[in-house]
Amino acid sequence: MRGFGWRCVVFLLVVEGGCGCGEKEREEVLRVERVAVVNPRAYEEGYGVGLAKGEASGRPLAKLPTEAEVAGLAGVEGGEVKEGRARWERGFVAGYLDGFRKVVTGQK
Repeated sequence: MRGFGWRCVVFLLVVEGGCGCGEKEREEVLRVERVAVVNPRAYEEGYGVGLAKGEASGRPLAKLPTEAEVAGLAGVEGGEVKEGRARWERGFVAGYLDGFRKVVTGQK
């Protein structure tokens, strides 16, 4: 066991960059990838509008509409939305169904 601590110190110094080996691999790991900017507000805005519409049109014990029916309504409601329209429509459908479900089940 004598000298074990010093051997560990020397080993760590060599591995951590004292020898210069492995720097090419480090450069590959530190490379930064650029990704497109995603606007999450489109989904949130669509969800809010859909939630309000679903709560307004829902009736107690009514049959829940299908996603296809609500998607047709989302196309009509999202007429002025240009950027992120698909995300807005997905948010509208999710919000509409949640709002409608709240009224049907009696949740507040």
